[in-house]
Amino acid sequence: MMPNGKKLFAVLPGVLLLFGIAVMSAGCRSEAYYQDRAVQRAREYLLDNAPELTTEQLYFVKYNRPLLLTGDILPAAGPGSASSQLKQICVTWRIPGQTDDFLVFGASSGSMRYWYPNRLIRKSFRKFSLPISSAMAQARAYAQNYLYGQLGVAEFNRIRFDFPYVLETTFEPVFNPSGTLDEAEIEPLRKALEMKKQLSLVWEIGDAGQRAVFCGYGRGDLAGWAINFGGIMTKDEVDAATTKVLKTPDDAQTPIELPAEPDGFEVDPFAGPDPARMEPAAPGESEKPVFEEPVIRAEESRDDA
Repeated sequence: MMPNGKKLFAVLPGVLLLFGIAVMSAGCRSEAYYQDRAVQRAREYLLDNAPELTTEQLYFVKYNRPLLLTGDILPAAGPGSASSQLKQICVTWRIPGQTDDFLVFGASSGSMRYWYPNRLIRKSFRKFSLPISSAMAQARAYAQNYLYGQLGVAEFNRIRFDFPYVLETTFEPVFNPSGTLDEAEIEPLRKALEMKKQLSLVWEIGDAGQRAVFCGYGRGDLAGWAINFGGIMTKDEVDAATTKVLKTPDDAQTPIELPAEPDGFEVDPFAGPDPARMEPAAPGESEKPVFEEPVIRAEESRDDA
């Protein structure tokens, strides 16, 4: 018979081997495994918090895979800098019969290992390609690169996610922020801006009546708009420079209607007098046109030879 001590010595390596395999298998789980667990949590959260869904719609959520919408919690502070590893991840279902998409919001790393539902968001994604979308992208990039240190998290997110006011303004443009241009170089820039309309995108921020202002030039409907400068101003400063409110955050996603151009009056030199533009004739006189018709004279040909 084998002594008890030798039996224990023979069994112990097998136990350690099984323990090692279990640890390794637990540590080698794929991202798909963690994403599947996160989706299950999101599905349960949605089913518990969306009482308006019908039975068929509940089954749709239960048996259909969602979309994963992701974005950085904090974007990179500037070129070459790293963004936060923490991401906002929305597990999203587009449910037949519902006008809004259902987004279960949570935050974690990209693997979703520690993702848990935080809230349910109902949102309708509308695609539009209006000039304001390009203008807002410029303003948001400017805020991220140059104003981020002056803004709180809530204020920066308001610029990122909300629509602005669109105002016709009369701010003094910035031509030479670096101080490297002389007056001869500035004058062509000044004349170029005089041919365009100054429009400013303005977000209300904070509780002290401050405004984030991004001033630029383009057409009256924001087409071709390019930012000139941005900064934090008071409400009084913005009001003093505002000549017209074109859009508010409530309707900024709709086109800016430009006034119709007046129809020009063109005279056909080969047409006779227009009866609609004839003055009544005095007794014994012929009628005269209100506007004189142009007289076309053919130049006489000359032979100087």
